[in-house]
Amino acid sequence: MAKGNVKKGFATYIVILLMAIIATFLVLVVVAIFSPFKDILGFKYFSFKEKSYVYKVDGASQEDLINFENLKKININCNYADVKIERSDKTDKHALYFENYSVGFARADQDVSFSYDVYFTQGGKDELNVVVHEPEGLFFLSKNISICVYVPIQNEHNEVYKSSFEHTAIDIINTSGNIYIGNNDKPDYTIDSDALMININTLSIKKTAGKVLFRKYAGSNFGDVFIKTEKGTVEAQNDLNINNLNIFSSSAKFEMQKINFTGETAILDMGNSKFYAKEFSGDINLSIQNGYFDLDVLNGTLISDNSENRMAKATIYIKDVKGSVSLPFAYKSRIDFDKIEEGSQLQIRGTEGDISIDKLYGSAWIETTKGDINVHTYANDLSVRTTTGDINVVFDSTEIFDGIELTTITGEINLKLRSGLPFVLEVYDTKGKARSSEDVNVAWLSPGFLLPYTFNSGTKVVRVISDDEIFISLI
Repeated sequence: MAKGNVKKGFATYIVILLMAIIATFLVLVVVAIFSPFKDILGFKYFSFKEKSYVYKVDGASQEDLINFENLKKININCNYADVKIERSDKTDKHALYFENYSVGFARADQDVSFSYDVYFTQGGKDELNVVVHEPEGLFFLSKNISICVYVPIQNEHNEVYKSSFEHTAIDIINTSGNIYIGNNDKPDYTIDSDALMININTLSIKKTAGKVLFRKYAGSNFGDVFIKTEKGTVEAQNDLNINNLNIFSSSAKFEMQKINFTGETAILDMGNSKFYAKEFSGDINLSIQNGYFDLDVLNGTLISDNSENRMAKATIYIKDVKGSVSLPFAYKSRIDFDKIEEGSQLQIRGTEGDISIDKLYGSAWIETTKGDINVHTYANDLSVRTTTGDINVVFDSTEIFDGIELTTITGEINLKLRSGLPFVLEVYDTKGKARSSEDVNVAWLSPGFLLPYTFNSGTKVVRVISDDEIFISLI
């Protein structure tokens, strides 16, 4: 009994001690909250409620106001603050607007001050720099800090500003804050929408995380767009016309509308990211490892021919291809196309990934190692090669222009053809030796026919090469 009482007494002591520690901690928290910015046993609490408009650079006279139309470049450097580039009816002058409602706890040695510097690059007044220092902290209850670049809707004479940054480069360096381009709602319903859009000549964004959002009332016209982000999201709520596009990402998510690219080649280095767009018009150089690349419509060229940045287990899905696709280093990637338009070209070389085409009207050359290949073609020719994967082809055309060649070593071949198609059937094993018809199943012929076999007086060759089973039937 004595030992039991000792154990109970010790447990009670531990509970009382823990409650005392928690109570002390809560008291210190309350004291810190009522004594912001003061050192309380090595920690301090901070809370801001600040907002201010800035119309001129540091040290400038009252008359020397910032005019965005005269700037060639704006550099914004911050950490976790949000950056907004908008039209505003709250001011009639070009302005920078700072808001700080951050709240949190920090160590005593951390700098919890909030400050910003606005100045021109030395040697002129055409490059504006905005450098922001956000409070440092251990634990944040709120990181609500924003830097707004405001283009007024109307000036002091009630004249509409019809231009924003069509001749200006905006360079944003930001760690984890969000970046918003344009307004979410129409700022003034009495003014034509086109006059309120935010168009930017050159937009450069470098960040680690957080969101990049092209809002509904961002403009559609951008000269150059450069985005580098490790993770987070990039979203466009409107169509974009871009002359030069470079995107570098590790594991971000992209949700885009139509992209009309007018430059030479767009660089999309996706890593493990997920990229979706309703339509991409133009040429793309794609690098992707284990990510997802999804387009409703490709109206141009997609190439991924960099052996150093070869694919791993990516997923490529395009609903409608109007152009050409070249993926010579697909490796274990899964590749799906709903439709390859007439006149389009497709070249794919993979290893273990499956390849599927629901409607092929253009030309295709496909090679893989272990992956299965499934093609429904309405075109006149086809070349498919695999090592151990199965080949399933529906040749839904009334004529063959050059020929059909299906090759596998240990995979099974299933070929379906239209009734009445003229062709010559040749069947070989992988050593080049002609196979007999005894182990070739042609659904509408009795066993024992001779190979090569001519169907409907055709001259174009259907060549099937395999050491495994072969099935040929009618659609």
